[in-house]
Amino acid sequence: SLFVYSDESNNNPVWFQELSLKNKVTRLFLTPTFIQLLYDCEMENALSSLQYLEISREPISVELFRRLKSSFPTLKVVGRYGATEAPGTAYFTNENTDSQRILPLGKPIQNTNIKVFNEKKEELPLGIIGEIAISGASISTGYFHSNLEENTFMESEGIRYVKTGDLGLIDNEGKLILQGRKTRMVKVRGYRVEPGEIEYNLKLHPKIIKSIVVAVNDKNNIRLLVFYTQKKRLNQRELKSF
Repeated sequence: SLFVYSDESNNNPVWFQELSLKNKVTRLFLTPTFIQLLYDCEMENALSSLQYLEISREPISVELFRRLKSSFPTLKVVGRYGATEAPGTAYFTNENTDSQRILPLGKPIQNTNIKVFNEKKEELPLGIIGEIAISGASISTGYFHSNLEENTFMESEGIRYVKTGDLGLIDNEGKLILQGRKTRMVKVRGYRVEPGEIEYNLKLHPKIIKSIVVAVNDKNNIRLLVFYTQKKRLNQRELKSF
């Protein structure tokens, strides 16, 4: 049977734990950030009934992966990678975690190809870091407003690719290894966030002169810190309601 979590439980580990245990959920999709939150709150037993856990939207650290396998030895953990324009195009199922900080993103699925390019749109050889791009039957045909496609889609040797904005390399086994972001865009709790957009909207506030948003990696969780200069005194409640 299918069980749908409430929106409130997605941000509340107590409710999430209660619903998971009550409904004996066996298969689930979560982000590494939320899994880490369960451990931080000592509520990881919310995952005790799971048989299959799919992790996506963010890379999973080796440390968190090992912690999961130690807590739930029989649990099948699968990592999924993709972009909004090409979801679920690479999967990681190998449980060998030797000497890597972040688990590999995996290999592409059937009818999908992943390559790494430099700034000149030239394909890079194995082991060289560049921008990850995805082609194949699963990618989007484009945007409703085609003028937005220039920075997201590209062609190489007549093949259309989605540029992910992620930096990575392909190892000798054909596995994709994530190295970071090419643009300022970051993923926070699984959602793509552009710090520049936040800065732009903050400057629209009549009391703010200038702002800057910085992404900070805190124990494998991304947090956004906001700094700003103000014309007049601005309290936190007023800023949040803007």
